[in-house]
Amino acid sequence: MVITGQMWIEAAVDALRDSSSMFEAEGLDVLSISEQLPEQTSGAFISIAGGQQSVQLGVLCGPAERQALAQKFLGDDTLLGQDDLADAMREIANIVAGGLKSAMLEYDPCLALGLPLYTEGAQLGSATRAHCARVILSDQALCLVVIVGTANTP
Repeated sequence: MVITGQMWIEAAVDALRDSSSMFEAEGLDVLSISEQLPEQTSGAFISIAGGQQSVQLGVLCGPAERQALAQKFLGDDTLLGQDDLADAMREIANIVAGGLKSAMLEYDPCLALGLPLYTEGAQLGSATRAHCARVILSDQALCLVVIVGTANTP
């Protein structure tokens, strides 16, 4: 069975919803799911490699949203520095990717997580095929992005 981008993004939304209590939220609101890339491309990406596909999961948002989500996640209401923000975003991506991996193991038992990478304003390119879920979590707008490619096999 081929895992579609729609299946990946829906599972990513569910994984974030399952971890919403870490942000003092009782869930999240999905505003839209589309194949349109988000305007905000700052946040964290993590790779999920499998036997059939390679996926990049992104958790992206603007500076104010990043600050608010990181503060909720860390339980710290002081203004966070860039290093703390980057660490928090990488950890959030890692947690969502872990939930995503667990949900998708039934389709591909060979899934493995890479290390999360923080990026400030990534250029994804107009040819990039991605699925994007725009959501509201703890009163903050963010985008989950899934970019699906084929697995590199020898």
